[in-house]
Amino acid sequence: MIPSLRKKQREKALSTEKIDGYLTLSEKNGKFKAMYTTRETAGNEIMTQLSQSLTAAKIQLKAAEYGLDQQKLTDITSLVPVKNQLKSDKQLTESQKDVMQAANLFLTLIIFFFCD
Repeated sequence: MIPSLRKKQREKALSTEKIDGYLTLSEKNGKFKAMYTTRETAGNEIMTQLSQSLTAAKIQLKAAEYGLDQQKLTDITSLVPVKNQLKSDKQLTESQKDVMQAANLFLTLIIFFFCD
């Protein structure tokens, strides 16, 4: 990891491909913003990971500011499990929908080739 660099140094490191990108953080009135600068479009996975990591850090900072211990923070931020209950036999699952779409595409291609 490259320590804090000035803007010109960051841009030079990026343009000479010494780094893949750099993250700039800012805060105004308690609101955090981040800008990830890269040579190419960052993928959804990278952006999601950055967002999740920064959100986790922000939560830790705010928890300390509010005087919350780790147990209280865990209680507040734990995920609520959600299950999908199917009430009708007529509804298709996502995998069944995918199979149907693939079959429809396959039949369309067969019709296209043989009717031409």
